Amino acid sequence: MSKLGWFMLLIFCMIGTLADGFASATILMSMLHPRNILAQVIVVVGGIIITGLAVCTKLVWDHRSPLVLKIIHVMAILIDVYTTIVGTIFYVIIGAPLSEPVDLSRIIICNPNNLVPTLLAFLLTAIITGSSVTTIHVFNLSC
Repeated sequence: MSKLGWFMLLIFCMIGTLADGFASATILMSMLHPRNILAQVIVVVGGIIITGLAVCTKLVWDHRSPLVLKIIHVMAILIDVYTTIVGTIFYVIIGAPLSEPVDLSRIIICNPNNLVPTLLAFLLTAIITGSSVTTIHVFNLSC
């Protein structure tokens, strides 16, 4: 692939990473309902850290990282996937307004009557979360 192609792929991965970070922070905020400014800051910083750990996947697993860091990384990826799939289903498929807190009782993951949108939600989750994970790989290849 040409340098321009790698650069364009890098731009798309970075846009996906920003969307992932925004989605993680927003969905965590909606799910946890923090009541004061300190709790809200902690939730937003948590969403940013989750996305940062997703971006650092290659660094965590390529180097001699301690086991604790790898465990934290796996937890961050699981939270990232969870928040993205919940947000996609609740706000995109169900169509709830962003001002409405996430209501987990309204989310049905495998609804046979809604199979295509559910499949699209899973694919969108893979793309958004995957863009964060692949950003550093694409950055290394584009330089």
